Amino acid sequence: MKQLAILSLVTAVVGIGQPQAQLREALDGCSTIASEQLAAVRCQQAIEAGLFESGWQLPETQRFYRRLGFAAEQLGRFDDAVRVYRAGTRLFSDSPEFFARLGLLLLDVLDARAEALGPLDQALRLGSATKEFPLRAQAQCGF
Repeated sequence: MKQLAILSLVTAVVGIGQPQAQLREALDGCSTIASEQLAAVRCQQAIEAGLFESGWQLPETQRFYRRLGFAAEQLGRFDDAVRVYRAGTRLFSDSPEFFARLGLLLLDVLDARAEALGPLDQALRLGSATKEFPLRAQAQCGF
């Protein structure tokens, strides 16, 4: 009986740590793997493992935030993607990429035209990350 109780305790302890270990492994892969395709898979795994709910401190690199936002979009978690891109605009305020991604997500996916104008305008002021962006912004928002 004593051995069964110890086995149950060990199983419970190992089971509790497993989701956090999976989250940590996925998060590490999302931020450090060189391959964009493999990193995208790891970012999606981190999101599905509860990254946004975990309260963990995230690596503050442009590459990580770009990957995480894109992964959230791919999973259809658009509110999370908006939060990631908003954080990117605060952390990397000189990067047009996060303003452009935020603006286009608000405009194209969430149909929030008025809310998209600020980030789109800022992306244009900073010099957009893509050649097609200014044309899309002009056509859809009248810039």
